Amino acid sequence: MQRTVDGSVPEEARIDADLLKAILDYVDDGVCLLDREDRVLYWNHGAERITGYLAQEVFGRRCREDLWLCHDNEGDAVAEPAGPSASIQQGKPREGTIYVRHREGHRIPVRMRAHALLDANGQPTGVVEVFARASAQGRTELVRAARHAGHDGLTGALNRKYGEMLLTNEFASMKRFGLASAWIRVEVEGVDALKQRFGQGMIESALRLIASTIDANLNSYDALVRWDETSFRVMAPHAVEPRVADLAKRLVVMIRASQVKWWGEIHHVDVTVAAVMTDPEDTVTTLERRAAGAIESLRGDQRRSSQKEPG
Repeated sequence: MQRTVDGSVPEEARIDADLLKAILDYVDDGVCLLDREDRVLYWNHGAERITGYLAQEVFGRRCREDLWLCHDNEGDAVAEPAGPSASIQQGKPREGTIYVRHREGHRIPVRMRAHALLDANGQPTGVVEVFARASAQGRTELVRAARHAGHDGLTGALNRKYGEMLLTNEFASMKRFGLASAWIRVEVEGVDALKQRFGQGMIESALRLIASTIDANLNSYDALVRWDETSFRVMAPHAVEPRVADLAKRLVVMIRASQVKWWGEIHHVDVTVAAVMTDPEDTVTTLERRAAGAIESLRGDQRRSSQKEPG
């Protein structure tokens, strides 16, 4: 910002700055300005809406320490974000998908574009980041279910009765057109221990967190179902196996990285996620049996892996 000889800011510069802020606050995308240390200097209304954090809550905070989490192409979490530091070091724009920790604790995918800001000498002074939700908004089946009492009241997912109806319809569609769908089973681990230690309220908070995290990572025609007290199902119509495997792995990473805030303390929950593809001869019972077998196989692998670890 330009200043006069006496160091004051010209009135027209103040007007320009206010106008720019007003324009950015009307942008749907999130806009974030960081200094060289990744501290937040500006946070627009779009960023507030996407993340749940108000500007005054994030001003001066370092994004790398709390808000951003990346994963690689295999779905594994990595420590450094693709945007801020790399953009400053290389002095050029970068783009990629990162995961924002929402104010309520769950992780949401955003598509981030980070641009280095340069001074008059061409030296980087900070970064401007522009980001938008990377997942589809407005679950198609959730909209339909709202007209038929098909919601789970606690988590906002579809309820089991509605989910079984969808699955039955999907079997009929597969027999007619030959297009397989994915059935993903998400089991929450350690529920009894959490309930005994913290009570039912903690479990309900964890279930809402898990449902929000799953929903944020689904496509518009995927369906999230609360199947029973401690598990969810996802139906991904006409999905290909590589996408299903990536989604299952990503859900585990994102749920484990999310936070349940309970009585001022931060806790993490664990899940086991397994996916199977529908078969022309499947029924709800046989598909569930195969999904349960896949879950137990994963749990067995995890037990054997932990037994091999030293110490």
